[in-house]
Amino acid sequence: MDNQMTRYTSIPPAEANGLYWYFSPRFASPEPVLVGSKMGEDGPIQMIKRFNGGFQRFIDADAFLLGPVQPPVVEGVATSAPTATLGGKNHE
Repeated sequence: MDNQMTRYTSIPPAEANGLYWYFSPRFASPEPVLVGSKMGEDGPIQMIKRFNGGFQRFIDADAFLLGPVQPPVVEGVATSAPTATLGGKNHE
């Protein structure tokens, strides 16, 4: 499994949905967030979901995302890369 993470300064595409770290000078430490699709009026919209329940459609100008974070390898347990759907159906 590849543990390489990518730095994004805008919301990643649907192919890269998953768990990310959100880095911002406004925070004392990075915050975990989910990137995924949410159904909008005109179809699926890529968004960030914070663990406090808030949604965000942008990344602050001085911030970035690092991810997606891959699940750990556990002997005897099959894992695959997670997909993120932020409410409703998965729109991949």
